[in-house]
Amino acid sequence: GIEMALWDLKGKLLNTPVWNLLGGKMRDRIRLYGHAFDMERADELVERGFTGLKIFGGQDCQERVETLRTTFGPDIDLMVDVGGGPWQTQGGSNSILPSIRPSP
Repeated sequence: GIEMALWDLKGKLLNTPVWNLLGGKMRDRIRLYGHAFDMERADELVERGFTGLKIFGGQDCQERVETLRTTFGPDIDLMVDVGGGPWQTQGGSNSILPSIRPSP
């Protein structure tokens, strides 16, 4: 906390933002993803410019992945959050892979 306060103080004294003191602007845009807990939310996120959607893993995740892919096409990245539930181990996480692999 003290270090951040010192950076803030220096920025105020020099009348410049801290990001400028740390090397300046690195990019004009950042990539965003959001949690698509339902299709209404997914639509909202894509409409707002999000380029990635994350869903919780589960028994129906293949169906949800297919619905999202059909709806939004290949330009939206899809992520499946397998944290929690039976997917807390690598073996458990690997068991979900066949259900979310793209269909040939």
